[in-house]
Amino acid sequence: MAARVRARGEAIILAGKDARRGGPAHKGATGRHKQGGRMLTGEAIAKMVDFSAGKLHDVDHLLHVFGLAKAIAEGEGLDAGTLHVIELAAVVHDIACPLCRKKYGSAPGKLQEKESAPLVREFFAGTDEPQETVERIAWVVSHHHTYEPVDGAVHQVILEADWLVNTSEAVRDGRPAPTGPAPFFGTRTGLALFAAMFAPAA
Repeated sequence: MAARVRARGEAIILAGKDARRGGPAHKGATGRHKQGGRMLTGEAIAKMVDFSAGKLHDVDHLLHVFGLAKAIAEGEGLDAGTLHVIELAAVVHDIACPLCRKKYGSAPGKLQEKESAPLVREFFAGTDEPQETVERIAWVVSHHHTYEPVDGAVHQVILEADWLVNTSEAVRDGRPAPTGPAPFFGTRTGLALFAAMFAPAA
């Protein structure tokens, strides 16, 4: 059963739009066992760590986003196929950062979005991930700093996980802790993680 969450004051079905896509991305992949040659999440992580070329901040960031995205997706009871897409999207969500740093001198979110899709397609080239899955991941990664409108469960979870990690990194760097979550938050699990991570010190 799809998880019910609140978004902008209304109950929605979190899995709704992605579940309705109905393609092979939602037919039994767990991300834990290779089925028909599909990419294991561990394999994707190892490939992305290699892609990061020793930049430890990038590695730490992708692992943190991956962990929180998985926690949100599982906490919301999303189906195994949607979870698989979320896990892979979390792994590659910042794939354009090295290129942006080289090409533009920095990697702000909108430039990442601009450069991401071809890199995502290249990352999954030669695997048996269905083209529909690759294109969904490419779209989400190309919109992971676009907060309105939120387009389906994969986009929702990646936005929340990445925002939590980016915000926690900013707080560790000395910025004030946020007093509330970003307006686009819509999952119970994401809101609970926000409260746990940024609760005022006793």
